[in-house]
Amino acid sequence: MADVYGIKKVDGRTDKRGRGKRADRVAFKIRECISDTILRDGLPNIPCRILTITHVDMSPDLRNSKIFVAPFNGELQEETISFLEEHKHYFKNVIAKKMNLKYVPEIVFKIDDSLEYSEKINKLLVN
Repeated sequence: MADVYGIKKVDGRTDKRGRGKRADRVAFKIRECISDTILRDGLPNIPCRILTITHVDMSPDLRNSKIFVAPFNGELQEETISFLEEHKHYFKNVIAKKMNLKYVPEIVFKIDDSLEYSEKINKLLVN
């Protein structure tokens, strides 16, 4: 039986993107691991002082993850992404130690521009 989006529902275990609930749970745990690591370990030489991990997207096979970050006030975005990309092996080691996964997912850090986009839409709606 297919739903409105054309994706077959199997016992309610998939969402509208065809991604399972397990992928959502793993994404949440990865977000917790990385944010705890940044808070507790206090990565030295990180370009921005305050960094928010807005969300994590996992592939359905749990082998790839996109981690969306938003530096405070949008400062030093490119430098922050390049710093995180240089240290992603460290984050992968943390994920491997804290989580019981068959494969440690590949990590890609991206800037989350949803806040800027929402501000742009709000300005258009006000005017």
